Amino acid sequence: MDFGPTRTKAEGGAPYLAPELWDLFPDALDDEDKPVGWENSEIGKEVDAVGGGTPSTKIEEYWAGGAYNWATPKDMSRLQGPVLFNTE
Repeated sequence: MDFGPTRTKAEGGAPYLAPELWDLFPDALDDEDKPVGWENSEIGKEVDAVGGGTPSTKIEEYWAGGAYNWATPKDMSRLQGPVLFNTE
């Protein structure tokens, strides 16, 4: 995998992501060539993956003012790297 922000930080390069995203990436890679402190995991261990349609926008608790991120297969298929930063 290419952890561009971590590699750029390790090389002393300039930030190229929004600050809130840039700060999520450590400035070094570990012996497994992944960002220090990060773990390999399976998506099903980290999130509840369920099928269905987009939740109703009329039910606020589903959205909690943007606290929940809803991803679709379309969002996943558009990934250009190992991290999903946002969804439609």
